[in-house]
Amino acid sequence: MLTVPAGDSTTVRLRLAGGQLDDPFDGFEQVLQARRAEADVFFESVVPDSLGEDERRVVRQAPAGMLWSKQYYYLDVERWLAERGVDPLAADPRIRNSAWYHMANDAVISMPDTWEYPWFAAWDLAFHTITLSLVDIGFAKV
Repeated sequence: MLTVPAGDSTTVRLRLAGGQLDDPFDGFEQVLQARRAEADVFFESVVPDSLGEDERRVVRQAPAGMLWSKQYYYLDVERWLAERGVDPLAADPRIRNSAWYHMANDAVISMPDTWEYPWFAAWDLAFHTITLSLVDIGFAKV
């Protein structure tokens, strides 16, 4: 556990690997600088030159936020209704989603804001694909 007192700061270094590394932080700074340089080259190719510096930063931060807010989303409305003693074929307008008994979600999706989870807003997801397509076209298509 890490405790950071008010007004202080700390740096945590993390390296993900497929197996045990003898010295996981050997060359850490070089690897970090190489990934930053790769990101710079990538974003230089997708951000329009016509944008100002602040706008360029926003465009660069948008995919990071979208990737960070991916969440596993599971919702089986028929099961949810059954657990509450509601017949899924007898839609009750007083019960949320009762007419959507056929809906079953089991996927990682892009959440617009993590505080909205587990709200499922398909119209938001459509707009997310624009940003996500810059960095993860496969996920954006799904």
